[in-house]
Amino acid sequence: MECKGIPLKTKMSFDEFERVVALGKFVTIIPEGASIRVSELATFTVSKIESLLEPGDLIGVVRDTLHELNGEPTSSDLCREAFFRFLDEPT
Repeated sequence: MECKGIPLKTKMSFDEFERVVALGKFVTIIPEGASIRVSELATFTVSKIESLLEPGDLIGVVRDTLHELNGEPTSSDLCREAFFRFLDEPT
């Protein structure tokens, strides 16, 4: 598989993923009129896309998913804990 000309490995570290996103090689918003090719399957042209994630948001979502899969608290978990601690002891 390739993503904007970069061959993607089966496995990629999170640091590598962050670099690929920072380089603009893995995007969350595909420009209208862009051509998408799925090897040995199809090629199509984007006519309308709606995306809710900016590249920085994507990194956060992936980071939270990795934390969740590893049984670690996500950013939502940490925020919720902080909120309830504040309710217990407002300062």
